[in-house]
Amino acid sequence: MDSLSFNIVANRIDSLDLSPRANAMAHGILLGDKQYFTYCEKQEMRNAGMSHIVAVSGLHIGILYLVLFLALNPLRWFGLLRSHRVLVSALLWLYVIVIGCPVSAVRAALMLSLASLSWILKRHTAGIRTLLTTAIIILLFDPHQLTDVGFLLSFLATLGILMLSSVANRQDPVTALLVVTLSAQLATFPVVAYYFHTVLVLGWIQGLLVIPLLSFLVYALLLYLLFPALSFLSLPIEWIIDWIFLVADVSSWLEQWLLGGHLAFYPSWWEAILWEGAVLGLLFCLRHYQHS
Repeated sequence: MDSLSFNIVANRIDSLDLSPRANAMAHGILLGDKQYFTYCEKQEMRNAGMSHIVAVSGLHIGILYLVLFLALNPLRWFGLLRSHRVLVSALLWLYVIVIGCPVSAVRAALMLSLASLSWILKRHTAGIRTLLTTAIIILLFDPHQLTDVGFLLSFLATLGILMLSSVANRQDPVTALLVVTLSAQLATFPVVAYYFHTVLVLGWIQGLLVIPLLSFLVYALLLYLLFPALSFLSLPIEWIIDWIFLVADVSSWLEQWLLGGHLAFYPSWWEAILWEGAVLGLLFCLRHYQHS
């Protein structure tokens, strides 16, 4: 059933009036399918450290959750508050199943579902505790995820963001976005160094120049997918996608010009663990410093 639904959505995307690159981006963002990108386009995004943008991630799931939350608001108007939360979570999980249950999507959907459940039960839980509960549930079903690089990056990036979320909330929007981007990059640095041996120094640029537009891109793609008659949406979709690739090219060029390329690291597994402990300790101290 999920394969059939996947093919139906994929065919619907192909029927839209989009350029080949925009069509590939739509498949990547909405379905996590990267096969439509050319080799050069994949390399562009990989060199800029922006591969996660063209795949379904926790950010995309969060955006979709908000879309469903707002679309089903009429239930709240009739006082069906619990039904509203349950239906939003159910549709979110249906989407995750259709796209093949990638770890980042499962983690985000599980976190949002646990948050909704705590709201229904009137037991408000801190974000970090919800994240840890999510990780435990995933590892109980599949212990091998503990050594999966996708799971580790997804979990640590979210943990880094949550640890400095209170700091970001006190800043202006631009500074808050920079704090969130840097906290995620810092928290994942040891794992990236261990598995990929390269670290992007200018990765924060995408947080400032791409992430704010990514939400609008997801909204526009979903709206265009549901209502193909709104063909005017193809213009902003194409502009945003051109901008994403421009940022990827410029950030890669700057890194090459300033540093001669990506910084290379070859830590052993125990060095990576020590680095991760030091990074999380630093984020923990910053979190408590702001609370004091």
